[in-house]
Amino acid sequence: VQSATSLSMEDNKQLCKKCDGLFERDMFSKKQLKKKNSICKDCQKKLSTKQTINNAKKNISNKNQNKLQVSDKESKSSEIQVQGTNDDSSVSKRSAAKKGYFDDNFMRFFVKKPSARSPLINRGYYLRTTQMRKMIRHFIQKNEDKEIQIVSLGAGFDSSYFSLVTDKTLKLDKDGKEDKHVVWYEIDFKDVVQRKIKLIQNENSFKECLSNETIKSRE
Repeated sequence: VQSATSLSMEDNKQLCKKCDGLFERDMFSKKQLKKKNSICKDCQKKLSTKQTINNAKKNISNKNQNKLQVSDKESKSSEIQVQGTNDDSSVSKRSAAKKGYFDDNFMRFFVKKPSARSPLINRGYYLRTTQMRKMIRHFIQKNEDKEIQIVSLGAGFDSSYFSLVTDKTLKLDKDGKEDKHVVWYEIDFKDVVQRKIKLIQNENSFKECLSNETIKSRE
């Protein structure tokens, strides 16, 4: 009798492959009962919870990745828009110089096809350009006995360096070497800098204002 009872209880149990425990058959789903090495309902709940958490993490990761991709696209689009302001500004400077608002013999090499701007814009660029160059001249002359650095952020196609060499504010010696007490840095997007260097290298008027080692491009 004891043997028969023991066998009956054994038949009503099934081994869980997850926790290695023996459980009553009602602890297993009908589909699980048909499989060997099934897992009990308790382990199924734990596994289901874990999978839910992992899926949630995966969804969050995918969303963040999509946001980063969108952010990269927006960043590139923003960079292109900012770089476009250089072209617009260069055309305006060219217009003001051509109208005689200030002397600049170099903007014509940066802007091959000039476009006339309104008098208001011409006057605005006259004030901006002449006042900036006036301050630079004053700074250089005030510090003639010192080594100084001039850093132009977002320089674009600014031609101030060449104009200041032309009016002798920045002096070249008889060997064509630049004034050693002034180091001039221009910082901008890589594409803008490369375009500017290419234009400079193709015009002799620029080369007359430069030594062989004046232009150094660094990323």
